[in-house]
Amino acid sequence: MKYEVINIRTIENEFGGLSFFEGEHDIPFAIKHLCCIYKTDEERKRTFYTDAASQLLMFCPYGEVEVILNDGLQQESIVLDNPAIGLLLQNGMWEKLNWRKEKSVVCVAVSELLKECNVEGELV
Repeated sequence: MKYEVINIRTIENEFGGLSFFEGEHDIPFAIKHLCCIYKTDEERKRTFYTDAASQLLMFCPYGEVEVILNDGLQQESIVLDNPAIGLLLQNGMWEKLNWRKEKSVVCVAVSELLKECNVEGELV
């Protein structure tokens, strides 16, 4: 399965925490679009697909979300619950997102331009 859990550069001090990354420096692609998914009820599931040309970095700046990965041969589950941890996905991967805490936020940096969203706001 083509994925990697990465540490996102983070600075923490008496002022709080700051996590950040740069395309083509911290991740292996230029960022063409960034989306944030929020206001999703606890235990809600959403499905996304990384097409053959896309790479993406998913991270959860707030809350807890389970990412279920499926490459067509095997399935694995990763929990994102720390803004300093990201999930780097390679091409051709299915993801199902399961909100484990209400008001969780997932951000996704993608290597390709957004094609379109369906009526429910799912990427297609």
